[in-house]
Amino acid sequence: MYCPYCGVELPEDSHFCIACGKDLSGLNESSETVAEKPVIQEQATTVKQPETSYSTSPEIGDFSFDTTKKGKSIAAFVLGILGMIFSLTGWCLLGIIGTIIGIVAVVKRHGIKWMAILGLILSALSVFIGICVAIAKFL
Repeated sequence: MYCPYCGVELPEDSHFCIACGKDLSGLNESSETVAEKPVIQEQATTVKQPETSYSTSPEIGDFSFDTTKKGKSIAAFVLGILGMIFSLTGWCLLGIIGTIIGIVAVVKRHGIKWMAILGLILSALSVFIGICVAIAKFL
């Protein structure tokens, strides 16, 4: 027996179609529409693909980062953390280096976005704290 709605082969004592869920109990089981395999006409559908052009260079408003070049964003993040630690002693060289690498990572969109931005912020903050601590030591 075949479902007259979707054409799936069913056991002879089926009351519901296992594929489409239609009720088959009201159909006459000896009729030809249930016993024979129905001919299902499929509608041909065409999907028009949108025409897009992809460029390899980043455009204005494109905020995607190249995640294959993670070195600069990781370096900026690590130097930002180390810069925060060493800035408490008044030494801000790591923060300066981390700030420069963080700027390069953000401008050239290298690495992981949040890590590059956070590394830049931590590095710049560590430079500020290091300068404040160094000034406080001399006063």
